[in-house]
Amino acid sequence: MTVGKMDVASEEVHMIVDDIKLKNKNNLISTYKISHAKFDWNKNYGDKKAYQYLLDDLIEQVTKTKVIQQLAVEAKIIDDFDYKMFLKMLENENEMRQEKASKGEIFYGLEQFNQKQYYQYLNNNLLLQLNTYLIDHQKIKLSDEEVKQTYKDNKEYFNNLKFDEVKDKAKNLCYENKIEMYIEDKMEGVKVDYNQEELEKYVMQCLNNE
Repeated sequence: MTVGKMDVASEEVHMIVDDIKLKNKNNLISTYKISHAKFDWNKNYGDKKAYQYLLDDLIEQVTKTKVIQQLAVEAKIIDDFDYKMFLKMLENENEMRQEKASKGEIFYGLEQFNQKQYYQYLNNNLLLQLNTYLIDHQKIKLSDEEVKQTYKDNKEYFNNLKFDEVKDKAKNLCYENKIEMYIEDKMEGVKVDYNQEELEKYVMQCLNNE
């Protein structure tokens, strides 16, 4: 599987499936009033099998993750990304944290990451750094009108406080929304290439091992 210029390792697919399967299962159980005991990934709910809903979500999540990684490479936040590099980064991160722990030095978060934990941690950090880059380099710009409109559209979110009291929070939310739109626009334009039959087979292997 590839997303634009980025290869997708089977391990990445497995971690993302593991991350989204419960959400998809619960959504289907709630929507179609299924008992947990009778739920089956191979059964039809609505016009698709259960695993096909998950497959759609998987492709979206993989695409978003890879677009963020590619944007981070283009912004020179990281030099490049592939799964071998990721494993080396994980090894280095765990060694650094173990060394700090042995010396009694301060660090934040886990002392040791497993692959899934570090994959989430790394991608979350890339997104945060990408947000900063897009704002600092004026790839994302806000007008006063957009900030005010964000406030008007989300008054309950701001506990119905006056605009002047939550102006900075409204600005941050407006940035978040525009960055999300920026990433979604990049997702629309990227080519996602995969073998449908092989991907379905692998996803079912992941689900059957849950």
